[in-house]
Amino acid sequence: MKKLVKFEKHKLARTFIQMAGRLPVFRRALKSLIHVKYFISPAVHLKSLRHFQIIPEKEVPAIRYPEIEERPEFRKLAIVTGATSGIGKEFARCFARQGYDLLITGRRMDIITGVAYEIRKDYGVRVRIVIADLSVKEDVASLLQIVGQQNNIEVLVNNAGYGMKLSFSKDEIERQLDMISVHVDVPLMLIHKVLPGMIERRSGTIINVSSMAAYFPASGSTTYICTKSFLKSFSESLHLEVGRYGIRVQCLCPGFTFSDFHRNLDMLTNGIQKGWIPWMQPDDVVQVSLDYLDKGKIICIPGFLNRLLVLLASVIPRGLYYRLSLKLEKKVRRRNDVPAVTLLQ
Repeated sequence: MKKLVKFEKHKLARTFIQMAGRLPVFRRALKSLIHVKYFISPAVHLKSLRHFQIIPEKEVPAIRYPEIEERPEFRKLAIVTGATSGIGKEFARCFARQGYDLLITGRRMDIITGVAYEIRKDYGVRVRIVIADLSVKEDVASLLQIVGQQNNIEVLVNNAGYGMKLSFSKDEIERQLDMISVHVDVPLMLIHKVLPGMIERRSGTIINVSSMAAYFPASGSTTYICTKSFLKSFSESLHLEVGRYGIRVQCLCPGFTFSDFHRNLDMLTNGIQKGWIPWMQPDDVVQVSLDYLDKGKIICIPGFLNRLLVLLASVIPRGLYYRLSLKLEKKVRRRNDVPAVTLLQ
């Protein structure tokens, strides 16, 4: 079990630790001490600071202490799927910046290897790569086996996903089922695999990357939107189930984001990014996600205009919404020569 250090006699240090369990500003201060073995050096002349007590982390789940052990089995691990680029890559960099070792997945070996090298060089953490196509059962089985061998998983980010250029009625059913597997089956299996350890340690973070599309049913994106809607509802229900164990759950619902997701749908080259549509950078999306996580918010919709659009969609009569959605789709397709595709992240 991970051993952590606490100042037992010094009243100021004890008060600071207790407040850190309640106020985000103190929690962030403690996180900044992740590479420091002690809050104050034992060589300090105050004798009352020299008394320490070793306590297990599960007894104080709301408090993050600096680590004493540096062996791999005692270092915190963050798993990020779809970390080749965009939001997944930024999540990997952010958690590496906080001192987490990484296990990242992707399909393009040359690109994800470069990402791993860059993160190792910048932050000095361990980065393990798993090359996997999450629509292939054998690759998923191998990934689950590797994840099951880890006993220090603190963070899981289910980010892997993609959009389709063909509508449900025109596409092959196998491709639609593959999308359901990547967006729904794999996140559920990974979450089910890491939860026992998180519950035992009384700590952990699970982030499911959904989409604003979960709030906007649209023609041409039927399966995609349904999978993202599932992730949203599942994340909320999972929070109610495991929040009592000190496990944080978030559903991130980004809108238009400059990433390979939209580039693969030819949406960064046909002019859709111009005009009133609010585009965001991946690092801004991830920063908002982590800020919401510290605030304890379960649903995260980055961007004020994006949140406003979701609010408007919730109050518009459904019949009117359907007519507006079809008109918008026709307008976008005619002006930009885009097939019926998923327009949101």
